[in-house]
Amino acid sequence: METVTLKLNAKLQPIDRAECYEEPLAELMTDVKFGSVTGGGTAMIEVNGNNEVDYCDIAIELPDTSDESIKRLIEIIEDLSIPVPKGSLLQYGNGVETPVGSFEGLAIYLSGVDLPDEVYEKCDVNVVVENIEEILDDNGLMLSHMDGAQDTALYFYGFSFEEMKEAITPFLNEYPLCKGCRVVQIA
Repeated sequence: METVTLKLNAKLQPIDRAECYEEPLAELMTDVKFGSVTGGGTAMIEVNGNNEVDYCDIAIELPDTSDESIKRLIEIIEDLSIPVPKGSLLQYGNGVETPVGSFEGLAIYLSGVDLPDEVYEKCDVNVVVENIEEILDDNGLMLSHMDGAQDTALYFYGFSFEEMKEAITPFLNEYPLCKGCRVVQIA
């Protein structure tokens, strides 16, 4: 058996990584009787005074890392119900990296300290999430979040960053909790 790492270009908390990718991938691999998932991890980085997820990874055992085996693994990954974000990699052998992924990522950073107190008292981040999910409909979904000392980040993934951003901008401009928020492409 040889180890392959699926390095996910995704900002997912450990439980979200497991629910969105690790467990479904393990189930698919068991179903097709090809290799197995042996674990996963989350790499953190400090950004603007917040500890934020940099990337996630999933360890996979395969019979070998031949071109045929890697191709089969990519097919299994492409069968996941939530597509893997762009910029993700399969890493194996002596530094071999194969790109995978089609989803684009959009992070919304809401200020946790710069708005008037009344905004924090009257507004709710859950309203932000619900409205954005409704606006995006099938064009994007929230996979995770981060509660930092300075910001709260909401991580959405879909097929087009630009289309997601364009669709949600009117709401972001109107809801008081979103005043001054940053929208950043993360995949």
